[in-house]
Amino acid sequence: MDIINVEIKARVDNDQYHLIKAYLVNHHTSSPGLDRQSDYYFNTPQGRLKLRIGNVENSLIYYDRREDQDLKTSRIKLYKQVRRPEELLDTLKAAYGIIVEVHKERLIYFIDHVKFHLDNIEGLGQFCEIEAISTDGQYSEEELSNQCSDFMHQLKIDKSMLIKESYSDLLM
Repeated sequence: MDIINVEIKARVDNDQYHLIKAYLVNHHTSSPGLDRQSDYYFNTPQGRLKLRIGNVENSLIYYDRREDQDLKTSRIKLYKQVRRPEELLDTLKAAYGIIVEVHKERLIYFIDHVKFHLDNIEGLGQFCEIEAISTDGQYSEEELSNQCSDFMHQLKIDKSMLIKESYSDLLM
């Protein structure tokens, strides 16, 4: 599946985390709940390849994006609902080697096609991510960027809170 994704990632303190959670619960979101995830990043010549193993999401994800911007646009190849992800992990580990593992507890919420993550990252702390997603080309990159910016404002996420690096970069 080809996806365009515009996202922000913000470091939040405990009070901000709970304010954002309350906002999402009160604004008619859908939520698959808490996902305990492990992301395994593999050596690749370009972009990033990760296998996500969780109790809600299990997927193989390849993406390429610039990490030096507040609003990051990714071109993503997604293989959803990987069956037997532990077996795939063994194969990918043998073929490419793991460069870093990210372990987290993630609350997942949706408002239409915008996905929100409230993350507790082992070794890093608490974060909020907003991802505006276009799966069939129905939204332009500009529309997705505007939606991210609008939700940043509604959730009182200031630009000073934004993190440009991925969790994997922060852990390395």
